[in-house]
This record gives sequence, C-alpha cells and structure tokens, in this order.
Amino acid sequence: MDSFTASASETGTSVLGVAAKSARLETIKALIEAGADAGHVDPNGYSILVNAVYRTVNETVDEHLAVLEYLIASGAPLDVASKYGESVLNVLSSRGEFAKVKFLLDQGANPEPLGWTPLFFAVAFGRMPEVRALLDQGASLDERDRGMRTPFLLSVHAGHQRISEMLLESGSDRSVTGHCGHTALMDAVARDDVAMMNWLISQGWDVEAADDFGNFPLNVAVQHNALACVAGLLRAGASASRRNESGTGVMSEATTPEMVNLLVAAGEELSEIDPAMRSRLTGIEPSEEIQVSEVEYREFRNRRFGQRNPDRMNNPYWESMVRTRVWAYAATSKFSDSSFGQDPAWCFKRFGQSITRLPDGRYVEIAGEHEDFYDPDFCIYNDVVIHHGDGTFDILGYPEHVFPPTDFHSATYQAPYLYLIGNLGYPQERQPGETPIFRLHCDLWTIERIQSHGENPGWIHSHKARLITENQIEIRGGSVITGAEREMIDNESTFILDLSTMIWQKDATIRGE
Repeated sequence: MDSFTASASETGTSVLGVAAKSARLETIKALIEAGADAGHVDPNGYSILVNAVYRTVNETVDEHLAVLEYLIASGAPLDVASKYGESVLNVLSSRGEFAKVKFLLDQGANPEPLGWTPLFFAVAFGRMPEVRALLDQGASLDERDRGMRTPFLLSVHAGHQRISEMLLESGSDRSVTGHCGHTALMDAVARDDVAMMNWLISQGWDVEAADDFGNFPLNVAVQHNALACVAGLLRAGASASRRNESGTGVMSEATTPEMVNLLVAAGEELSEIDPAMRSRLTGIEPSEEIQVSEVEYREFRNRRFGQRNPDRMNNPYWESMVRTRVWAYAATSKFSDSSFGQDPAWCFKRFGQSITRLPDGRYVEIAGEHEDFYDPDFCIYNDVVIHHGDGTFDILGYPEHVFPPTDFHSATYQAPYLYLIGNLGYPQERQPGETPIFRLHCDLWTIERIQSHGENPGWIHSHKARLITENQIEIRGGSVITGAEREMIDNESTFILDLSTMIWQKDATIRGE
C-alpha cells in the first residue's frame, strides 16, 4: 500500500478519502495522478465515492458531478456499501439529490439499493406522463422505497408539486409519514423548498406535527440551515420555543450567524447557541489544545473573585480556556491534576451563561456554571467576558458581595446597561419571593444591584426576557424556587418590569407590540 492509500487515521480512511470529502477537484486529480487508489475501501466499507457524496465543500451541483465523474473514470466502484448500508445511491436519494442519483444510474450504478418500482423512478425524475400512465395501470400508491417513502413522499422530497397533486388526487394517503415519522412538510423544508412548503401548508399540513423523536418542521429546517423555510414556517405560526423529546431547542442547532439572527428576531434566546457558534460569533478561532505551561496553569488554576468593580483578570490559563471552551477535566488531565479534595479548576465551558450582542458588534458573556453539583469541578461563576470581535477579549471579575455567582439568568440590553434578571445559584443563596436584578454598565463595566417593587416573578431562572418598549422588560417561562422547601415550579405567568420605576406587573396588559 503506497503513501496515498495508507490510512490517514486509525479508522483506515485514506488520504484520497479525506480529499474526496473536503478538497477541490484539482487536489483530487493531483493525488490520483500521483498514485492514489480511487478503488480504496476502508475497513468500515466506505469507498472513495461514498466519501465524495458527503462532501463539505461549498460547490454547485455541476462541480460536484464533475468530482463524481472523475472518480468513477479513475476506478472508484459504484456499488460498494458501508457496513451501515450506505451506498452512493441511497445516500444521495436520502438527501434529495435526485439529479445526482440519475447521473449515477446513467453511469451504470445498480438501482437495487433504492428499492424503487417504475412509479418511484417516474416520480423522482419528474416524468408526469409516465406517472399518469402507471397510475392508470393501477400502480400501488402505498409501496415504500428503501428510505421508507411512498411515491407521494418521494414527490415532495423531489420537489415535483404537480406530481404531488396528481398522487393526492389518485388517493395517496395524506397522513403518511416516512422513516421515524418524518412528515411530508419535513421533506420539503429539509431541501429549503419554499414553494413545496407553502403548497403543503395551504393543503392543511400542520407546521407543528412532530416525528417519532419530537422533532418538528422548524427543528428540521434549522438543522438543514434552510433559512427561507425557517422564515416561512415562523410566518405560518410555527413556534420557535418548542423543544424536541430530548429537550433540544432550535437555537442550539443553528449553524450560521444568519440563522441565529433569524431566530433571535423570532424571540429566541441567543444564550442557547452551542459553544462552536459562540466561538464563531465572537471571532475566536476554535482550538482544542490548551496552550499554557504547567506553571501558568497552577498559578491561575482556581476561580478567584475580583477585588474591584470591575477588575480585569486576564491571564494565560483563563484566556486559553476561553479560546478552547473545553471541559475543566481536559485541563486537569493535561497536567496530571485532579479537583478531588481541592477547588474546581477554572473553566469556560458553562451552562446558564448569557451572551448578548451590543450595538457596536461586541459580544458579552456573563457568568454561568460548569458541570453539576456532584462534579468536583462544579462551580458557579460571576465574571464578565467582553469579546471585541477580532478574537481578543477582556475577562472582568467582581467582588462576590457586588455580584454573586450567577447562572441561568437573562441579560437584556437597554443602553447603556445590561439588565441581569434571575438566577439559579447555590441552594443556600436562593431567596424565594425575591427576584435578583443586577445592572451592568456597558461603558464603565461596573455592576450594581437594583431593588425592585411590585409583584415580581420570585427566584426565577431559565426564563426568556425581551425589551418590549423603551423602558419595559417582559419575562416569560422559566422555573421559580418557592417556599421554605425550595420547591421548583414552572412559571406560567408573564411579568413586566418597568425600568423607569423598577416596578413589576404580573400578567400585564401592556405589551408594547
């Protein structure tokens, strides 16, 4: 085995296999001309061609077809399947890339992995006269292909609305779902097919109908970065606040800044984005390697509170943890350390940490907790990190009595302040009936506690907050700690805080919309 077919990793993936996924055609050609084997199949059954259909390169259909054509001409096998049953044809079909399916069939690929009858072929490739003829001959509307699609579901996935209409008129089951309960509407939005989505909605398809895992059309559209369909679903009444059965919300699945902005405009919390998106928005080049010396690690290992309001606390170890966003355990392991029997290791991979975009483009991340109470690195923080947009940032600390450890709060901007409302906090610090409010000055970076009056939400956390008028913040959802037993209940009321008077109103009629 030469150097080009030698494994690039312990999985047996070849250099050409990696290039097939991520490199341009010129690089793939150079590797094959230098001796790379286009017929290589790794131990899991992945051929070069299967790798190529999972490409991560941003390219047109014609550019991708050129890659496939060159690999086939170079000896890449058409009909190899992985041990998980992934062949070139069924992967392309499941992704709705039917022009490429046709190309592979024209190249001689065995159609058996598709599980298609003549009606499926006619539907997939938009051949209306043939569809009509097969229907007149009594072709079954209920058969399923290998992707668990009926002819109707396949027509939706392929984007052939007139054929979809024909199949419905011929008696196709409107309530049919595909693999794992995937609905027709989900097939449309997965391809960002706005026209098909709008037609299905006009025909009565439910924008909130979930699959077997509690995913819903908006959830699917966000996963596929289908911006136009997300906007259309929101206009059609889809709720951006729903969560699937695993508790995952749509914001945590956003993979582009454009999708994040769209969901924020729909009222979702920016703080729910995942760590990778936080790094992208804040301009930090993600890294998994903690790049500090052991001396620096041990000097700055522990959490410490600021001595001033604010207190700039940048140091090599903390800065590296902000850049990597790895678990505290990764740091302690790197330096053969342990948090058992000593203070938690400082960490920036946190839950309940707010992130807010300021009008000048900077982002501010505040506090949050690392791990749960039973973990040796469990810690609730009280710091503020200001991201300047170019990968640089300042870490600000505060005296504990000025700004106590805070998590699962909301952060709402009203110039020049960020209003930090709510907290879960350590059990001994919770005060049922009281709503903690802190005000962060975004020019001076000082923090002060603010007293409020009226009927407040109580010790609330994990809620949503938004500025509804120039001087009003609305609080919805979340959980509230109540009573002497510190019972946690869902917040089912709406509260509005008037920033000019700091007076709360419960279930207020003022909305400012």
